[in-house]
Amino acid sequence: MAGTLLAMLVLSVVFPAVSQDQADMGRAAQTLDFDWFYLHAYPLVQIWSPGLVWLLLVGISVLLVVAPWLPREKKIEPATVNLEYCNGCQRCVDDCPYFAIQMSPRSDGLKYETEAVVDPGLCVSCGMCVAACPTATPFRSRSALVPGIDLPGLPAAAIREQIAVAASKLKGAKRILSFTCHGSSVAEELDAAGEVYVKVKCMGQIPPSFIDYCLSRNVADGVFLVGCSGNKCHYRLGADWTTERIERKRDPRLRKRIDERRIALAWRDYPHLHGRIISQINAFRNALPEAVPAATEVAA
Repeated sequence: MAGTLLAMLVLSVVFPAVSQDQADMGRAAQTLDFDWFYLHAYPLVQIWSPGLVWLLLVGISVLLVVAPWLPREKKIEPATVNLEYCNGCQRCVDDCPYFAIQMSPRSDGLKYETEAVVDPGLCVSCGMCVAACPTATPFRSRSALVPGIDLPGLPAAAIREQIAVAASKLKGAKRILSFTCHGSSVAEELDAAGEVYVKVKCMGQIPPSFIDYCLSRNVADGVFLVGCSGNKCHYRLGADWTTERIERKRDPRLRKRIDERRIALAWRDYPHLHGRIISQINAFRNALPEAVPAATEVAA
């Protein structure tokens, strides 16, 4: 801030902004050139009083001066590494769209060579690293669901709890559980239509094992992934990584025991209905194979 101010001061001396020629008291000026710096204010002078225009300009100037000291947005909590469950596989590094994770020599004495290290200045807390972690599986029941890397604001365990709550709301045949993200604006539509959904940070935060969990444990008969509005991922690669994982082209891959007909991706499937989320869900429901018998227990 101070450097910029000093640079502008020096420039104003070296290259002064001169709007008019030097005044000559013996001559009457016939034409006056507009000062481009104040050009935006001239129309306002014709509409408002000069006092109001000056008040506006002074107010804008004061705002620009104090802007650097105004309260900032809430700081994003970066992903955290749990070394007890990190084996240095590097999948989180490969999937991070912001290059916020790197591998470093092991610091805890475990037998693995490297560990994941998160750069808080680059991490946007999208959760794609969590979905990439092989320990982020909801089938864990003998120990707490603590992956090698997780989001403090929305950990994997909390998502599993949300799924359990959502399961209690699913009724009837062809039960569909939808997943929405923070970049999606369809929550009101889903609520109005009575659709049950779980909200995560990004579609890329959902490991394929969670979809496996929903279908193999009879939480739902179908899983519908909504994604960001306009089919453009707010976190760059969430839709891409999710598609490749579901299509078994990227680790961690969806297990072969899962029937892909029970999964739909809003950004990939039913293209003739893009932008009409409820119509997409209804088309998916109609295309679902016959539902399996309901399970007596949902949670692990």
